Amino acid sequence: MCEGETVKTGEESSRRARAHVRIVALPIAVGIVFFCVVPVIVSCAKENRENPLDPAGTRAGEDPFALRASVSGSCIEVTWNTVGVMGIEEYRVYRKEAGSSQSPSKIATVRGSATRYRDCGVQAGRRYEYQVRAADGRGRESSQSLVVSVEISTNPMLLINSGERYTAVEICTLSILAAGAVSMRTETGPDPSAAEWQAYATTRLDTLSTGTGAKIVSLQVKYGDATVSAVVRDTIFLDQSPPSPPVLVSPSDGTTGVSLPPNLVWQRSVDGEGSPVVYNVYLGEGSPAALVAAGLSNTSHTTSGLRRATAYSWKVLAVDGAGNAATSEVWSFTTQDVPSGFVFLNAFPPATFTMGSPSSEPGRDSDETQHQVTLTRSFYVSQYEVTQSEWESVMGWNESDFRGSSRRVENVTWFDA
Repeated sequence: MCEGETVKTGEESSRRARAHVRIVALPIAVGIVFFCVVPVIVSCAKENRENPLDPAGTRAGEDPFALRASVSGSCIEVTWNTVGVMGIEEYRVYRKEAGSSQSPSKIATVRGSATRYRDCGVQAGRRYEYQVRAADGRGRESSQSLVVSVEISTNPMLLINSGERYTAVEICTLSILAAGAVSMRTETGPDPSAAEWQAYATTRLDTLSTGTGAKIVSLQVKYGDATVSAVVRDTIFLDQSPPSPPVLVSPSDGTTGVSLPPNLVWQRSVDGEGSPVVYNVYLGEGSPAALVAAGLSNTSHTTSGLRRATAYSWKVLAVDGAGNAATSEVWSFTTQDVPSGFVFLNAFPPATFTMGSPSSEPGRDSDETQHQVTLTRSFYVSQYEVTQSEWESVMGWNESDFRGSSRRVENVTWFDA
């Protein structure tokens, strides 16, 4: 009677293996038969179906491999016990990132009696799961260990407002990274030791102390093994004062006949807190509504695409590192009409035309496919070829070989024109 069986008479079954007796007849000679008693041992040890490599002597759920994994420097040390089964020639180490839906991948094969593997192909701040499987000489895996997981803890990192150096408001966002941490404490100041421990989180809001100047926030974390990290700190400058307004220089307010493209110039702003200042340029017909340049560190900007004989207004906005802004005055100018000395055939209004050549045209190239083109602005066409003096008045340079102010310009590329 084995463990777990019940006897019909109600008597409790014995928990140890029992020896049953069987009478066996053995013929010795003709007409002579001897009878002897042969004991047959029947074991009642429960089979461990969780691990066929250890069918007896291990309680369900235990791991005969005794797999262990721990952080060792920048690597993870994986160790296990040998399994006392004949035919085992190697152990295979499998790994996957915890939480991944993918199956674990084999990362190493350890042959012979070795029971250790050092995994250095890991990254800090991640959790990994390991498993060891035993294989025989034919490469057949006969069993596998239980799964153990290990996380590579990292020293804490702290960023205020994602690493920005200036802010105009007291409320800021802390970004925290400390793999393996279970709790933390923060303080607006250099020492968090008086702050209460809170559950670890990767972000939290914090309020800086009032008043312009540098503000320090400190952080300390506690890991799952109860060890406490060193204190880390980050600094941000609280600046709530705008820089001085930019002063416009040219084109002067009300100027007419401004050559295209105009070069807008202004004076540099001054920030009392020493924060870096960048400039945004606004321009438009009638009012400076369109942002034409942003984040400029210099104090000038050339604006292309403007129309001739058109009035424009412009202004410059100075923005410091904390986002405080100051705007200049609004000035206006009028662009030049047709340059002097130019003779034009006509001014063409906006229109749509077919560009390219028909497929039947002799000498046609493959890139001359006919297609519709729409010109949204009016344009002028000169009655004569462009002279060198006309070219120089617009472009500011002349590389013609046959010099002469009234001669046609040469050595000009398609892109120059």
